[in-house]
Amino acid sequence: MIVVGGMHGNEPGGLAAMDRLTDRIDRGELKLRGRLVMLTGNVEACARGVRLIDEDMNRLWTRTRIDRLRSISLDACASAEEREVWSLSRELDRALDEATWNPLPVVIDLHTASAPSVPFAVARNTLDHAALFRGLPIPIIAGLEEALGGLLLGHAFDRGARTLAIETGPHESETAAEDLESVVLWILIRSGLITGGELSSVRDSFASLRERCAGIPPIVEVIHRHPVVDRERFVMEDGFRSFDRVAAQQVLAVDHGLPVRAPCRSRLLMPLYQDQGEDGFFIGLERDRPYLWLSEWFRRLRLQWLLGFFPSVRREPGGGDVWRVDRPDHRWVREALRFFGYREQVELKSGTLLASRSRP
Repeated sequence: MIVVGGMHGNEPGGLAAMDRLTDRIDRGELKLRGRLVMLTGNVEACARGVRLIDEDMNRLWTRTRIDRLRSISLDACASAEEREVWSLSRELDRALDEATWNPLPVVIDLHTASAPSVPFAVARNTLDHAALFRGLPIPIIAGLEEALGGLLLGHAFDRGARTLAIETGPHESETAAEDLESVVLWILIRSGLITGGELSSVRDSFASLRERCAGIPPIVEVIHRHPVVDRERFVMEDGFRSFDRVAAQQVLAVDHGLPVRAPCRSRLLMPLYQDQGEDGFFIGLERDRPYLWLSEWFRRLRLQWLLGFFPSVRREPGGGDVWRVDRPDHRWVREALRFFGYREQVELKSGTLLASRSRP
C-alpha cells in the first residue's frame, strides 16, 4: 500500500495522519504483513503552507507530461510542481515496480477540503475496486477521476493499482487527521496488511464514521463538473456542504455575474470556498445498494453486449471496449453506460459520444 499526503500544501491533515500511523508502527501497535510506503506530495508547498507554488500538482499526472518528465533532468523542469512530480513519480514507480501484484497494490491520496464535510472517498466503481472498498464506513464519490484529468490516482490506475482518495474537512479541523488515519486503518485491515484484532481501540472510530455519514448514500456518482476559469469572478453561495441535496434549477453560485443553477435534483459535491482551485463544484446522483449490486453482477456476467440493443448505441469498430452514441442528449443512454461502468465519456464535435472503460 502506498499513501500520499500533502499533494496540496495547505492541507496538513494528510501529513499529520501519516505521522500518526508512523507513531503506531514505532510503538508496535501495527504489525504489517506487507509493505506500507508513505510519501509527501508537494514538499515545497507544504513547507510554505500554500496550496501550490506555480500550478496544481494534482493536475500534472497526464501520460504526456509524465513521459516528458521521465526523459528530462530535474533542472529542466518548467515549474516548482513539475520538479515535485519529477521526484514523486520516480518514488511511486519504484514502489509499484517492487510490489507483489497478487493482490493488486493500493494507492491512497489524502486530502482535506475548504468547506466543512463528512469524510468521504473518491474511487473508481470497477469490480476490483468494489471488492476492496465494499463496506467502507464513509460514502464514495465515483466518476470524479474520469471527470478530471491529470490526477495522481489516474497515473497509478494506469499502472494497474487500485486507487482511492480520502477527503475530509475543513483544512484546519482538529479531527481531519484522525478521520484520515481511521479510514487508512480500515483499508489496511480490509486489504490484510494488518489484522483487526490488533486495533480494537479504533473500532469506536469506525462506528463514529458510520454514524456521522448516516443518511448519505454509499455511492454518489458524478455527472457534472462546473469549471472555474477566473477565480475572482466565481462566488459560491453561502452555506453549502458536500452531499447537500439541491433542487433542479437551484442557484448554487455566481460566475462572471451570471447565476449557476443545478441541472437536476441531485447532490452537491465539493463546493469551492477557498481562494485557489479550478473546480467550482460537482453534481452527483445517488446510487443505492440494490443499484450497485445489480450493476456489479451485470458486469461480472459480461452483459454489456445488451447496450447494442439500445437505439443510437453501437460498438466503435476497432475501438476495443468503446461504444459510440449518436444521440447522447438522452439521459437514459448515459445512465445505461454508467450502469455498465462506461464513465470515460468524450463528446465529439460531430455531436456523438464515445464511452469507454479501462477496467470492468
